[in-house]
Amino acid sequence: MSISVERYIAVVYPLHFKRLITRRRVSTLIVIIWVLSVLTQLFTFFAHSVDTFTNTCKDQYINHLTQIIVAFYWFCLLLVVPCLTMLITQVLIARKLSHRSNQFRGMTNSPNGKQTPSFHIVARNRVLKMMLIVILIYLVCWTPNQIAYLCYYIGWVPESYLNSPVHSMLTFLGFYNSCTNPVIYAARYPEFREALKEMLNRNSTKNTPLFVKRDVVEIGTVGRQTIDGQI
Repeated sequence: MSISVERYIAVVYPLHFKRLITRRRVSTLIVIIWVLSVLTQLFTFFAHSVDTFTNTCKDQYINHLTQIIVAFYWFCLLLVVPCLTMLITQVLIARKLSHRSNQFRGMTNSPNGKQTPSFHIVARNRVLKMMLIVILIYLVCWTPNQIAYLCYYIGWVPESYLNSPVHSMLTFLGFYNSCTNPVIYAARYPEFREALKEMLNRNSTKNTPLFVKRDVVEIGTVGRQTIDGQI
């Protein structure tokens, strides 16, 4: 979610990006994300206990209504809010790039005289592909787990589901989403691979933010396109 919002600001408000997204604010946001992640789990100390007979976790909610509220809370927190945030920001990015591509349409020509797609068209297609990949994988990993979890607490799934092999499998599937993200970004963005290589080789200069080179190249490309179009 944070990366989606960061990229939205970088593309839609490029002139304000460096002023809004500073190293200190990014570090603060990372700390806030971790703190909130811990806080969202605190109530489990009071809502769960251990069955001494089976040595497994069991729920102990005050009433069935509280159980349903918690179920919808998790459903929204882990599925609805992240997916909507990623979808809305990426759609807005694609719209912005589409608008820019229309402005620069026909301004970029290859040496042989043939028109080539502007940077914005290429960037829009890349963003759309990335949006589909990230959201689809997130949905595949988390939707089965969250739907089963919601149905269990509503009462549509039998109590035997908890701690069953199916429950464990769907839980692991959700966690695997965190394993796929580095692979997705490394596969789609050469900058991730280059940054990782520089970090391991200790060749990174001044800890340059990951997308700075890309943003500089994009600004330069837009400038050249504008000049070529005017000429």
